[in-house]
Amino acid sequence: MALHHIQPTEIAHLNEAGENGSRHRALVKTSQFEAMRLLLAAGEEIPEHQVAGFATVHCLHGSVVLVLGDKSVTMTSGDWLYLDRGQRHSVRANDDAGLLVTIMLDK
Repeated sequence: MALHHIQPTEIAHLNEAGENGSRHRALVKTSQFEAMRLLLAAGEEIPEHQVAGFATVHCLHGSVVLVLGDKSVTMTSGDWLYLDRGQRHSVRANDDAGLLVTIMLDK
C-alpha cells in the first residue's frame, strides 16, 4: 500500500496517531524536501544515524534528548533545532513526545 503524503493545502494533525495507530508518519516528500512526524513513547530511542541533507527538528510536545557527537541537548515543547548536512545524531524520549522533522534534499 502506498503511503499517503499530504497534498498542498491539506491539513495534517501532527499530535495524533495515524488511522492504523502508526506513530511515525511521512507527511511530504518532494525532490526538494521531506517532512515527517514522529511520536515517541517515554524511553523510546532512535539509534545514531545521519541524513544526507540539512535537517530541522521541532519538538511539538514532550521532551527528548538528542545526542550530537560528544554533546547532548534536551528539547522540550516548542524547541526547534537545525542539523548540518550529515550530522550524526540519536534521539531518546524522556517522556511521550512528538517531533516534526524536515530534511532539505539536494537535487
